[in-house]
This record gives sequence, C-alpha cells and structure tokens, in this order.
Amino acid sequence: MRIQYNLIITLCLTGCQLIQFFEQPLSIITDSSSITMPKKQNADLSEPKLDSEKISSTSTIAPHFQEDVWQRIAMQLKMDIPNHKIVEYYRNWYIDHPNHLKVVSKRAEPFLYLIINKIEQRNMPLEIALIPIVESSFDVLAYSSYSASGLWQFVPSTGKMYGLKQNFWYDGRRDISAATEAALDHLTYLNKRFDGQWTTAIAAYNSGGGRMSRAIQKNNKLGKSTDLLSLDLPKETSNYILKLLALADVIANQKKYGIDIPVIKNKAVVTLIDPKEQLDLATAANYAGISIKKLQNLNPGYNQWATGPDGPYQLLLPVDSIKNFQEKIKKKCRKNMKLIHYQVKPGDNLSMLAKKYSTTVEAIKKSNELLHNKIRIGQNLIIRTSSKDKSAYA
Repeated sequence: MRIQYNLIITLCLTGCQLIQFFEQPLSIITDSSSITMPKKQNADLSEPKLDSEKISSTSTIAPHFQEDVWQRIAMQLKMDIPNHKIVEYYRNWYIDHPNHLKVVSKRAEPFLYLIINKIEQRNMPLEIALIPIVESSFDVLAYSSYSASGLWQFVPSTGKMYGLKQNFWYDGRRDISAATEAALDHLTYLNKRFDGQWTTAIAAYNSGGGRMSRAIQKNNKLGKSTDLLSLDLPKETSNYILKLLALADVIANQKKYGIDIPVIKNKAVVTLIDPKEQLDLATAANYAGISIKKLQNLNPGYNQWATGPDGPYQLLLPVDSIKNFQEKIKKKCRKNMKLIHYQVKPGDNLSMLAKKYSTTVEAIKKSNELLHNKIRIGQNLIIRTSSKDKSAYA
C-alpha cells in the first residue's frame, strides 16, 4: 500500500534530486595511470590518525566526545586520498554543489549516529559510513533500475542472503538497523575474501565479489597488475571507490574547501525497541506521541499499515518517546490491534477478503486457525485490520 505510492514518489523525487550527480559523463574519466591504490588499510581504528590540515581545533577532543557526528567521522578517516583526476572531478562536484551535502545531512540526521556506532563496534573503517551517501544519498526509499533498495542499495538476492526478509508486510532492505547490520556483514565478508584490502572490498560491494575475483584472476594469468583500476571492471566500479574517497576528503576538509555541512548532534536521537507483537503503525505512532508519517520515515521497512503478523516487530523510535511507548504497550497487554468479526457472504474467498482489508491470506488463516483456503457461507472470521483509513498511511 504505502510502498506502492512511495515508490512512484521516490523514483520521481530521487531522479530529480540526484540525476545531475549520478549521470555525470564518467566515460571521459577513465585514465588510471596516475593512481596507486593503497594495498591494505590499517585495521586498528582505536587511535585515529590526526592530520593538522584535515582536522580543526576540535581535534584536541577525542572523536567520541565531538559535538558533531561529521567531525567524529572526519577524525577517523584513514584511507589515503590519491592524486587522481577522477578524485578531483568528484571533489569539485561536491564543492560546487554544497546543497547536495546539506540535503544528505538532513536525511542522515536520525540515523548516522546509529550507523557509525555499529561500524565502530566492529572496528571497521569510518569511510564505510559514507557508502549510503554514494549509494543512495541517504534516501531511505531509494530504488534503482536494478531493483536495489534502501540506504545500502541491496538487490533482492543479496538481501535474502544476509537475512533481510522481503514480503507483503516488510522489506528488510529498507530497515535502517537491519540493513546496516547486513551491509557490514557483507563488507566484512568481502574484506576477508580480498585479503584485508578495504578499498577492494568496498569496490566489490558495488561490482559483486564474483566479478571482482574474476577480474583479479584474469590479470594474474596475464601477468598484469591487480591494482584496482588496472582490472577489467565496469567504469562505474572503477570510479566508485574514488568517488567515495573524494567525498571522504571533502568531509575531512570542510574548512579548507569552504563546505559547511549542517551539524548532526553526536548523540542518540532514536533507539530500537521490540514490542514483540504485531502493531498497527497508527497505534504505535500514538503510543510514541509522534505522527504516523514520522514513524514511517523512521521505519521505512514496513510496507503496509502494520508490522507483520510473524515479525519482525522492531521499531526505531525517538529516544524521548520510549518510556511512554512502553507504558502504553504494557497497559494494553497484547490488545493493540483492531479486530473485526466478519461473516462470510456468497462469493467471498480469502484472497478477496485479504485484498479488502489490506492483509494476507496466510494472516487470516493464522488468526482463524484455518488449515486450508476454503471458507463457507455464514462462517465467522476474525480479521486484523487498520485502525485508520488507508490514506492515513500513504
């Protein structure tokens, strides 16, 4: 329901906002002769490498105690920035389009603190926090022509490989917390597969591990360099890591390049909570004291008016709403869904009823302990349905 409307809107808006950036003429930027990619990055992120040219006076304060999440990231960016015209091209693009990063920062505000905490907990490079900017411009509903979805742009098959459910009720590729964990799992696997070379792992995140391995094997057989830009890869992949490094350079040197990215407070503004039961999103929003739209923006993984009957049930909610939310959930004691009692009429079938009440045949069968799809005239059914009109969830 919601995704059907939002998909159309997202495709239109995303196209308008991002087409200028993603459809730059990359074909004219193909010379890799002036670059030497770092062979292996230092995996120890406990002591960030400080550079007086890159870090402002706030460098006297440890990353975790910075007031701005962007500064916390900047102080821990370690990958070398190569002197190459592709990097220069994208660096100049970001500098010449300052509004792009302002829009990105606004979109990232609820989620970036959560994401970098997950990255730091795994001792992974903070450059990884920039991948959602390159992939989706932090658009939670971004959807590509290759059916990639969400901040981290998982295609359906890779999403399923990493446990991201995709069904009528829910698409885990758009679940901020779940998709971030899956992306970090995938990148960890790629890093191990490519001998700890993070630049190769990040490039493989774009191209696919199989394609990267074949390209390396091909150059090895031919006695050629396996430097990232010497490989037979699509231009998009060859430029992907360089685009990310150009972005890292800009973020680490805002003052130098005259860029002013809006501050994101270095503290949790949302937290993950699991009510352990299906919830109408309107009811959940009411319990949290926020609008349905805000709850959906924080939880874009839910396609319909409710979380799924079989989960997942987790919700990202504003930190200051948790106490009230938990109290109301406990008070209702698992009576948080609107139920209707429906008497089967001539011509009815489960598929028709599921469509009418925006649910699934399996959900109706489960609620009524039905073993098959047959129903009889006069039979009484219990159907879980939305508490608000469909338009409230659009």
